[in-house]
Amino acid sequence: MRRILLLTALVLLTWQTPAQDIVIDYLEGYLEIRTETGWREGAIGDRVTRIDVVRIDSATIAELRFRGDRLILSEEGMYAIRDLISASEEIQDWGLRSALSVRLHNLFEGVPEAESASMGVRAGKVEDEGGFDWVDEEEEAREQGEKLLEEKKFTEAIEIFKEALFLSDDESEQLYLFYIGYAHAMKGDKSQALKYLNRSNPAATTTFYPDYILLRGELLIESHAYRTALDLFGDYLQQGPRQDVLQSIYLFSAFCSKGLGDRQGTVRFLNQAYRQDPDSEIGRVARSILDTL
Repeated sequence: MRRILLLTALVLLTWQTPAQDIVIDYLEGYLEIRTETGWREGAIGDRVTRIDVVRIDSATIAELRFRGDRLILSEEGMYAIRDLISASEEIQDWGLRSALSVRLHNLFEGVPEAESASMGVRAGKVEDEGGFDWVDEEEEAREQGEKLLEEKKFTEAIEIFKEALFLSDDESEQLYLFYIGYAHAMKGDKSQALKYLNRSNPAATTTFYPDYILLRGELLIESHAYRTALDLFGDYLQQGPRQDVLQSIYLFSAFCSKGLGDRQGTVRFLNQAYRQDPDSEIGRVARSILDTL
């Protein structure tokens, strides 16, 4: 009888205690964890539970590993771990990751190129100054890095493009920052991807701009920076977006609106996503979500 009671007590204790399976995997800046005994500073490798709360300041990017998922934070504020997990599950249910994944995996079937005119102007300028080898070195690095991206050798590509940054002008720098962010995203390193994409500010006329908007915007959503992401999408929509990304932009904007508590905006963007192509996967998801609101 005593053994039965002891076993029952152990089962109840296990059921009541949240599993310690959430780990701080990356931290740049300052993060605090609120436990049952108060606030303490967090560090890489620390474990938190579902009942804990974390807070970060405006200069912090943090990434928590939870089973096969990664939860990222970049917006100043206080976050309940259970809410982060729920939001991550909702992102999956809305199909945001799958919508982005399809586009990213197909991105290098046709490699976006740096602006040929600006490259030509710079080449002429450097040749006049007797530094033609400098341009050749950068172009060689870019071509090598793009080939590595096509071959899905992302770690090697990241190193190449980091070196190319030291040789680039402003326009090329934006491309290389995007490439580095893209490669980190393809590796699953969300926080590193967002770090480099936040540094990038490409011109709206560049060929990779729509993919930059989608990738950075989705990572901002993952990090719960809904207002920043919605502003990013809103600016792009005003510029006359490409049709091949418009439906995804509407779906992502709807999720941001929901995260901000704007039901009217959520419904409006979902309807726009649905009307773009009712028979597509995104269209069906939008219709399904609308039916639950």
